[in-house]
Amino acid sequence: MMLSSLVFVSSALYEFEQHVVSQYPNEACGFFSGRADKADMYWPIENILSDSERFVMDGASVVRTTFAILGRGEEIVAAAHSQPLTTSISNEDIIGHQYYQHAYMLIATMGNPPLCLQLYKHHSEGYKLTFFTVSN
Repeated sequence: MMLSSLVFVSSALYEFEQHVVSQYPNEACGFFSGRADKADMYWPIENILSDSERFVMDGASVVRTTFAILGRGEEIVAAAHSQPLTTSISNEDIIGHQYYQHAYMLIATMGNPPLCLQLYKHHSEGYKLTFFTVSN
């Protein structure tokens, strides 16, 4: 089985981390755009629930952002959200509702360590934890 991975440009990952921190204690969400398996830019999307345990992306923002990404000749390579509080909802439950099954899913958990990032990729058996790298 071939391992899949995603490369995040460090500035894009930094933008996501800043979004997560700025939205705490509520969940933050957004997209990473790029080509193939490289995430070049982070696009924050409003969580219309303003909730610490769930997120729903604002539909109008999703449409505008998707057209902006496509206009750059890129695609959505990853969806992302934070999970600031310990809840009874597992990461697998959350990503099971993911509409972008072709894309990776990056989940940031606030806690100890302060920010833990986990990347998942959809496979025929469901979502599996995978690895990522960061470049300049």
